Amino acid sequence: MNKKVAQIFPTTMVCYENQNYLDMNTKLIKVLKSSEFYEGKYGLSQTSDNHLHKDPDYKELFDWIQGCLDDYKQMFNYACDGLAPTISWVNKSTCESEHREHTHPNSFLSGIYYITENPSPTYFESPNTEAFRNGIVVMSNTPLEQNVWTCPAGAGDLVIFPSWLNHWTEPQDFEGERMTLSFNIMPTGVVNKQTLMECQYS
Repeated sequence: MNKKVAQIFPTTMVCYENQNYLDMNTKLIKVLKSSEFYEGKYGLSQTSDNHLHKDPDYKELFDWIQGCLDDYKQMFNYACDGLAPTISWVNKSTCESEHREHTHPNSFLSGIYYITENPSPTYFESPNTEAFRNGIVVMSNTPLEQNVWTCPAGAGDLVIFPSWLNHWTEPQDFEGERMTLSFNIMPTGVVNKQTLMECQYS
């Protein structure tokens, strides 16, 4: 399983590469052409169905995503039975669209899967922004000084990140549509077993 790991800010980003993305994404685009979307703010459209992980048309993709989540859980040695999507939807945008800065509340982790080529990158901002503004800053020209990271993901890539991390897109000059599948993730089963933080998720 191919993956890239980026140590940014005080957290870690993991990007999984789908080796079968050309075939899989072609099928998804055909499905999305007949899917119902609603118009959101700033030119962004989203699927009316926000539980695509339960839709048989997306089973092949979410089987692959589940394999990535299993690897992610093992990589960080999380004390839970598993990780699973709880909500999922597709974002569609054009060159004039933007997705304002936001986080994903009521979620542990979040993921973005890039269905089309990605002419408008996702930007992530460090939660330590105030420290950069108010603390003592010594120029270093290294990632230590950067508070915004431009994610280099392209078609077929899945990026998993903490849901509290601010992220957004900006209008870019391109033709056609940009489509991404977003989803939120929660732990499953017993979490933090035999500790004072033990709890049960369904």
